[in-house]
Amino acid sequence: MSAAQMGTPGEAVAAATQAQKLSTNNAIINDPCGKLKALLMERAQRAGVSVYEMGCGGYAVGWLSRCREVPDLRSLSRCLTQLGG
Repeated sequence: MSAAQMGTPGEAVAAATQAQKLSTNNAIINDPCGKLKALLMERAQRAGVSVYEMGCGGYAVGWLSRCREVPDLRSLSRCLTQLGG
């Protein structure tokens, strides 16, 4: 790809920064086979924590109000760790 096709270095950095923000805001986690999700759901079950998928792509954790809603699998993992799961 030529420099003309890519735009200026500044534009490339801006695009990369924007992509980073979007992935952070939308909490995109690469788990195409669902293995991480399955492991986390198993952890939640062992800890006696109910986890529900929300339509917007996040998760509702049915124990401890401070972990009630989490946006992604990484946050769900952290929440379960805090709960001892």
